[in-house]
This record gives sequence, C-alpha cells and structure tokens, in this order.
Amino acid sequence: MADIPPKRRRRDPNEPPNPRGSKPGQKKRKPNPLPPVKLNKIGRKSVYDPSYPELVERLALLGQTEEETARTLGIDYSTFKVWMDKYPALKTARANGGELADAEIAKALAHRARGYTHKAVKIFLPPGATRAEDAVIVEYDQHYPPSENAANLWLTNRASAKWKNRVDSQSDATVTVKVIGGLPDD
Repeated sequence: MADIPPKRRRRDPNEPPNPRGSKPGQKKRKPNPLPPVKLNKIGRKSVYDPSYPELVERLALLGQTEEETARTLGIDYSTFKVWMDKYPALKTARANGGELADAEIAKALAHRARGYTHKAVKIFLPPGATRAEDAVIVEYDQHYPPSENAANLWLTNRASAKWKNRVDSQSDATVTVKVIGGLPDD
C-alpha cells in the first residue's frame, strides 16, 4: 500500500465510513453561523387570476382567437401560451368554449333541423283535489317537427355552393319617393 497515492487508496472494509461523506484528507467545513437567507424570486409577479378560466371560456364562446383573448386579458400572446401549458384549467376552458362548444351547437342544430321526439311528463291536479299527493303524472312523447329555419341555416353554412341565400342584383325595380310637405319650422 505504500506505493499507492493517498487519494487513490482503497478503503479498508473494516474502516468506519466518513461521517460527512467527504473524501479522506479533505478539510471539514465549519457550520455557517448566519441564519439561512430567504431568496426572492427573480422577475415580475404573475398577474394570473384563478377566475381567468371562466372568462377565457366565455371569450372563446364569443369566437375570440387566442391572440384576441390575450389582448383582452392585458397580457402578451406568448404569456398566454405559457399559461395554457402551466394552468390546465385554462387550457380546458379554452377548449370547452371553442371547438367543443361549436360541435355541441352544430349537433343540436342538426337535431332540430331533422325534428325529434322525446319523453316528457305532464302533471295534472284533478278537479276538486287540493293536495299534491292527488296529482296525476302522465308520461307522453313530445314531438318537435323539423324546423325550416334550422335546416336553412345548416344548409347555407354546410353546403353554401348549393344552398345560398341569393340576392338578385340585376333587378329592374324602381323606387319613387313623393315628398308631401316640408320640414317643420323651429
């Protein structure tokens, strides 16, 4: 063992381990007499508000883009993108107010355009009855016929080449205005 340098000396398995995990021959540090210093975070404090997801969902329902939403919140678009990654509630709200809401409305519009039937309940109180226990509950099928307006809206938006609200610009109509009197005097 004499010809091995001290730094590379193998530890004897019977030797107790070094108490502080320092290497053999290393000086022991003295404990710091000062209390630990609390470090301040660098940068501006975030202006994110927990109420933003609800607002972002409403703005998405109005059709605002992400850039417009960022401007409405008073932040830069890059900050908005960071928040979308950092706060899952914000990302979910944006999705709920955007394409998911559009898909839900399109489904309801198509449903209404075709017409539909659903189960419904009517509650009757027979003549002379005064208590709620005497009420008669009747189930029935409520039918909604196809809606022309819904079908027209659906077709003009989905197949606008075939179904378009056309205005004939080459009309020969003339308008004649006849003035019967003048302006009132002040």
